Amino acid sequence: MKMLRLRTIYKILFLIFVCFVAANFQRFVAFLIQDVGTFHDDTSGFGLLATYFPYYIWNAINVYLIYVLYLILYPHSYEGKKKMLKVNGIILAALGFLLSLLIVIKWISGEYPRAVMRSATFLYPLDVMVWGVIIAFFGGFLFFFGKDYYKENEGEVFYPLDPIPFWQRGLQHAARG
Repeated sequence: MKMLRLRTIYKILFLIFVCFVAANFQRFVAFLIQDVGTFHDDTSGFGLLATYFPYYIWNAINVYLIYVLYLILYPHSYEGKKKMLKVNGIILAALGFLLSLLIVIKWISGEYPRAVMRSATFLYPLDVMVWGVIIAFFGGFLFFFGKDYYKENEGEVFYPLDPIPFWQRGLQHAARG
């Protein structure tokens, strides 16, 4: 019963995070549309990319983080879960560190004159740097402590992969009508 309540809380937090990323991604698409129309150095389109590429990376990391959290909530096997925690932990730690490092480099080089510029987001680039540090710590947690924290429980439910190839499932679904 306790595991069921804890899993329900994880699912609710996952849903809240997905809503946060969806709202953030909507703002990113609006920023991307604005960026496509900017002119810089006699070229058209993506004039802001050189300045704001940490913002682009941040949005890609958020989408990847949704994928990782989904794999944690719905594992396919115990062995797959252990490998997934190690590999995705390394990737998330590296991406989070890279994101924070890019922001610090842009501060040092003078491209970002202040800690809060209110351009891409309300607190940009401070919020992106803090989020990069949080993602790096989360990736480190998944790599070092994930295999110990997520032990195989007797009542744990795994979601096995469907042995039918994707294209055949689509044909079967279309045949059923």
